[in-house]
Amino acid sequence: MEVYSVDEAFLELPPSAELSPLEWGKDVRSMLFRETGIPVSVGIAPAKTAAKLAADRAKKHPETGGAFALLPGETWDDFLLDIPVEDVWGIGRRWSDFLRRRGISTAIRLRDARDDWVEKHLGVRGLRTKWELAGIRCFPVEEQEKPQKSIQSSRSFSSPVRSREGLAEAVTEFVLVAGRRLRTQQSLAGSLSVNISTSRFRMPFYGRRAEVVLDPPTDSDIHLIRAAVESLSSIYLDGHDYEKAEVGLGCLSSARRPQLLLFPQREDRGSALSRAADRINREAGRSLLLPAVLLGEKAWRPRKDRHSGFRLEDLEKLPVISGEGI
Repeated sequence: MEVYSVDEAFLELPPSAELSPLEWGKDVRSMLFRETGIPVSVGIAPAKTAAKLAADRAKKHPETGGAFALLPGETWDDFLLDIPVEDVWGIGRRWSDFLRRRGISTAIRLRDARDDWVEKHLGVRGLRTKWELAGIRCFPVEEQEKPQKSIQSSRSFSSPVRSREGLAEAVTEFVLVAGRRLRTQQSLAGSLSVNISTSRFRMPFYGRRAEVVLDPPTDSDIHLIRAAVESLSSIYLDGHDYEKAEVGLGCLSSARRPQLLLFPQREDRGSALSRAADRINREAGRSLLLPAVLLGEKAWRPRKDRHSGFRLEDLEKLPVISGEGI
């Protein structure tokens, strides 16, 4: 499955002799509603561009039951005939205005345009979009989520932090959050930055940033915490009420293809320990393993005394709003 956005995903239709594509789509929709309570629209087609158009039809036309299959046949041309060119995935306003001025106002006219003309004016991606409107698959389902190019972890404190030790505790927690994200996407960090600042609404304002190179790149919490605390020491100034801190990891590279070193070092036990801690915390469902400095209550952490107690994943406890009488 390819997660395209927060509310949209692509997945391959499994080969099945028992269900038709439309029946499979309706089954998927029913399962998602049963498991989450969220109604979704399912569009099925040989190519991603056409599938998005099919999903839009399912969403806007209740008679489809929330699922629509656009398959090669007599209805394909009739379907594209009713689709404005600006509704085609990847065209956008700029290209739609350009195409409309040249008489290409619908999806079927774009599909039937000459390949050389489309490639000249819309580029290779535009040509592939045109082919997808003909049912030719050009954009594969990308199973792997694209890794982030940088990772940040930050927070405004619930109460000002006045000591170096308090800031070091907060920065340590932010490193743990960023490090977990780093290992989840199987990356190594080649640089680390620390930002601290006072309130911008109180004078005098004080804010500083420090960045260090991590050589070799690492995903070890031990190395990341050490680098972050040392960076903090270089920018901390006594006598201020600090209200925010941030840790950033940059120059990310793949942990599966680490850089070759001229003088190889022994295997980093810190990385193995960090991954083991991730596994234990994940199985426990909470942060069971933490550095000792983070144990106990911390004044800079968000207050929870006004927390509602509602959990969004527990559908039985969500508040219900009635629309009757509106």
